[in-house]
Amino acid sequence: MLDDPTTDFSPYLPPWGQDWPSWMQWANALPNLSEINLQCEQISAGYIRLRLEKSRWGLTPIGGVNGGLVIAAADQAMGIVALTVMPRGALPATATLNASYFRPAMPPLTFQARVTESGRRLVFVKLDVEDRAGRVCVSCSGAMAAQSDTFT
Repeated sequence: MLDDPTTDFSPYLPPWGQDWPSWMQWANALPNLSEINLQCEQISAGYIRLRLEKSRWGLTPIGGVNGGLVIAAADQAMGIVALTVMPRGALPATATLNASYFRPAMPPLTFQARVTESGRRLVFVKLDVEDRAGRVCVSCSGAMAAQSDTFT
């Protein structure tokens, strides 16, 4: 895909150097977020909060969002928050992602992610998913690796 000159990466490139409202607008326009109905509510350097009000995915028999789908949404949130502290031109690739499930993920869901540490190539992120009652139902941690080919 990187070798294909017809591939348009522009929807994925963040608004480097612009204000946080521009970042929120960019995040909400990302195809991966809009396709799953995930909305960015707040973003700043090292922090993001997203909300999944109503799942576009089928729910489990008890009314929760499937755990694998929750992790897919968490991975998106972790990548975006990592971008807020990466240098211009770098894009994140998931290096590690660990998850602990505490209870069913009953929507609406809130995803809150914070950068805990960042280095030259790795950004470490902690993310909690809260259910409709505000209880943490899933907790994730992971590392995003900065990829900086020709994205600027």
